[in-house]
Amino acid sequence: SSERSPSGVAVDIGCFPESHASTTAQAAAYHIEVSTSPSSWGTLAWDSGKQPLSTATPEGERSEDIVSAVTFPFDGTQYYWRIHFWDQLDQEGEWSTEEASFTMKLDAPPPPATTTIAVENFNSYVDGDLNGQGGWSGSTVFEVQGALAYEGAKALLVNHHGARGTFDINRTLNFGDGDNDISWSFLFNYDRKGGKKIPTGGRNPKNSLYWISAQSDAVDMFGFGIDEAGVLYFGNSLTMVDLVPSGLVEQTWQAVEMERRASDGAARARWNDGPWSEWILSPLASAPLNGMNINYIDRSGGKLWMDDIKVVQQN
Repeated sequence: SSERSPSGVAVDIGCFPESHASTTAQAAAYHIEVSTSPSSWGTLAWDSGKQPLSTATPEGERSEDIVSAVTFPFDGTQYYWRIHFWDQLDQEGEWSTEEASFTMKLDAPPPPATTTIAVENFNSYVDGDLNGQGGWSGSTVFEVQGALAYEGAKALLVNHHGARGTFDINRTLNFGDGDNDISWSFLFNYDRKGGKKIPTGGRNPKNSLYWISAQSDAVDMFGFGIDEAGVLYFGNSLTMVDLVPSGLVEQTWQAVEMERRASDGAARARWNDGPWSEWILSPLASAPLNGMNINYIDRSGGKLWMDDIKVVQQN
């Protein structure tokens, strides 16, 4: 680089251009020291020692580029360097005094290794009643269909079929053994149809048009709810937080994701890759998750589609 003190250096070998002004004759050799301190030169990241220049450099002119014999890691470290020259009579000049440095580019750490341990995309099921397929057990308002899907050919449709009441369906789902952090995600699409709204009463499963939860032995640990005002929220019996405070968009696929940390069983969530919510404690501390439940309170006459349910474990 032609800059004396560049930052964000994206090559791992340093290049040092410098004006020769230390002697009255032409510079014939150089010595560079590189340190992580601007004032201490006892411990060096690179010491070139005395090296010849391939072309003599007249006083006041810039020397040829000098390339380091070592590499510097992309870790954001700032390095300081100084140089002095010898002339053609082998007279040694003074060390440069103007501060010069370069700062290496900081590479993002690699993402943790992950393993997908559970996938549910409904593609292998027979169209119609989900109950009894793939370990699902519950109401008949949950059906497999291919008219609208996000991933593959099929998706789940929650359809009231004119029934009235509260309906749910559940299945065992592999969330790991609780010793590793996990993420649980799925896609949903919903249409409220402008029907009768559920009575207000706060953010909780009983006031959700739809409530999709991760469970431990049939106990809700964490869940996503959609209420009568188009609010998308996440939480449990201890805490609820809004992910979309109002007017959740209808008739489009949307993504939600939950992360649960193994250290204390707490979880957080986000919508459409947006900001994460606060961490929420678990009702049963670090009890392992082992199932999911979909609950539908039919008071809106609407529909909900779900697809691409996935659990990923950090190794």
